[in-house]
Amino acid sequence: MSRTETIAPIKTAVTVAVSPERAWEVFTAQMADWWPLRTHSIGAFEGAVPERLVLEPGVGGEIYEETGSVRRHWARIDGWEPPNRLSYTWHVNPENPPTNVTVTFEPVDGGTRVTIVHSGWEAYADAGVTRASYGSAGGWELVAASFAAALD
Repeated sequence: MSRTETIAPIKTAVTVAVSPERAWEVFTAQMADWWPLRTHSIGAFEGAVPERLVLEPGVGGEIYEETGSVRRHWARIDGWEPPNRLSYTWHVNPENPPTNVTVTFEPVDGGTRVTIVHSGWEAYADAGVTRASYGSAGGWELVAASFAAALD
């Protein structure tokens, strides 16, 4: 019997001075306004900045970017619990296995704590390298800071 080593998920959190409902709205319905597409998109890796970023609400919805007539898939939503929890299967690179992202919106004094947890690294042959990229200051931390800045 073989055992798969468990690899710790990446966990990033920010506290924003808005209600969970408002944080949810900005995170989901206004993702295109705050996501750092110039650096954090499939198009950016191919030398083009996407023209649109879409998050289709609800379970089964898709997150994707578009440049001209080219649509690039990012994720499929598998958990939709406004304004508390969003989860999706993250698959921005078809050559790599999918991973899982869960975003929670927790009311705290003065606002909402938004926590992003990215897990499922066990499926990667180069888990350490890929996980390190997402877990760096230029990974989910930058994305979370960009989200928080949109609420300032």
